[in-house]
Amino acid sequence: PAGSLIGTASLRRQAQIYAVNPNVKCVNFRGNVQTRLRKLKAGEVNCTLLAYAGLKRMNMTEHATRILEWDEMLPAISQGAISLQCASDDEATLKYLRPLNHRQTFEAVTCERAFL
Repeated sequence: PAGSLIGTASLRRQAQIYAVNPNVKCVNFRGNVQTRLRKLKAGEVNCTLLAYAGLKRMNMTEHATRILEWDEMLPAISQGAISLQCASDDEATLKYLRPLNHRQTFEAVTCERAFL
């Protein structure tokens, strides 16, 4: 609702929240998941956004009250992609990295970064 205090340190999330509801206020909200949940419970904010994948990894999914769909909140670019890099002229390392490249993921990440 209007006037709600939303805790997030992500400028990307803040921009998307304000685009949908400019009548809320986003505040800088840092700390590990346990710290942010403690701050939420203490009433420092009305809500926060946490990565569900992280909650799953830590067996803390009971804290999720809602999972946002892609049309509500876009994920960070390259979410889930693993990247390796080296100097462009380092042929010794490149010969090991080239076979690891997944073309479709490389293209998706390249497009996402260009969009950002």
